[in-house]
Amino acid sequence: MKKLTLFLIYLNCFFVFSQRSKLKSSKYFIDVSTYYGSIIKHKPSISHLTQNHPTGFIFSFNQRSIGKKEWERIYNYPDYGFTFYTQDYHNEKLGKLYAINGHYSFYLRHFKERNQVVLKVGTGLSYVTKPYDRYENKKNNIFGSHVNASIFFNLYYQRLLLIKNFGIKAGISIIHNSNGSSKSPNSGSNVFSTFVGINYSLGKKQKRSTRRLKSTIPKKERIKVNLLFLTGKNQSDVIGSDRYPFYHISLYADKRISKKSAFQAGFEYFNSKFLKEHIYYKSLSYYPDIPEKLPDYKRVSVIVGHELFINKVSAIVQLGYYIYSPFKIEGSIYENIGIKYYLTKHIYSQIQLKAHSAKAESFGFGLGIRI
Repeated sequence: MKKLTLFLIYLNCFFVFSQRSKLKSSKYFIDVSTYYGSIIKHKPSISHLTQNHPTGFIFSFNQRSIGKKEWERIYNYPDYGFTFYTQDYHNEKLGKLYAINGHYSFYLRHFKERNQVVLKVGTGLSYVTKPYDRYENKKNNIFGSHVNASIFFNLYYQRLLLIKNFGIKAGISIIHNSNGSSKSPNSGSNVFSTFVGINYSLGKKQKRSTRRLKSTIPKKERIKVNLLFLTGKNQSDVIGSDRYPFYHISLYADKRISKKSAFQAGFEYFNSKFLKEHIYYKSLSYYPDIPEKLPDYKRVSVIVGHELFINKVSAIVQLGYYIYSPFKIEGSIYENIGIKYYLTKHIYSQIQLKAHSAKAESFGFGLGIRI
């Protein structure tokens, strides 16, 4: 599942955005869709919760870009806005979910003026009505908390202005929700669905800007050095265990190879207090008489990755391999998926999910410097 998510994030990077539509369209439009899906059974322990089919509605408010900024033209005039969606799991253990996300919509190909293939990517927060409760809802091992992180990917065909301002759309969607192991249990929900909907253009039509722009986005840069500090709280898989802070430090170099992309390589250091307590918990069963021989809980890794620049926002995907990890908890390879926001040319904030395959370990917030 995580590999599929990674593929979808970068799908827009490998399509050709050279086909420009001459369509005059409204600055704003809304769309409403209904969907029918299935929960992906990414681990056997959630089998009892994947029998029913989630349904819901997706509502989006969108603003079109018209090419007044260079990044808009590089990405073939994407839309951006907010998406609200619901999920009814039709399962009394899971209840319902409500989410609000910011999104970008990338136009992958134009067949004719009004016919378009679109990739919409969004992230935000969701609220689950029936999370795990040790007394009243102990069979829900998908959601351990009311508030979760939300990520969705929609790939669809849309026809604009089919009847006056109305159009249609249809496609497929993957919606992920989890709390990043900030509270156990946290198997997370991955829903694959198909959807159909309508769109409605608001206001007067506008032309895209054809004025020549002075390029401000570099095609190439010298090697840059990044120092990133991330923190947050998480807990082990032991339900009922305490939440502990973690501290992650990344030191890596990146090399920009185009206006969109940079490749990265470097090191990460992990000081995860939950792991210290988890090792001690295990020691009570395996070697209670020799606590002085408990393995070190700190970890060091090497990482390689890619950064996709979109205006002041960029998407990060990295693969890591532990070179120092005395206590093996989830294997030697992990993934980082993050979003950067550049506050200045050199300073950025970042949110990041760290996971081992389909299992999240942490969801962190931090600050970084790129010089």
